Amino acid sequence: MFLWRNTYAYVFDILVHHESNLLQRFWESSQSPMQLQLL
Repeated sequence: MFLWRNTYAYVFDILVHHESNLLQRFWESSQSPMQLQLL
């Protein structure tokens, strides 16, 4: 049970971190049209 909880928390942290990176990239690209073209 403890191992399952740790694995779930680990995967959840990865998903949250990945989502935050995508949101940050989208925010930066929306602020700079030139950077949006690079993406």
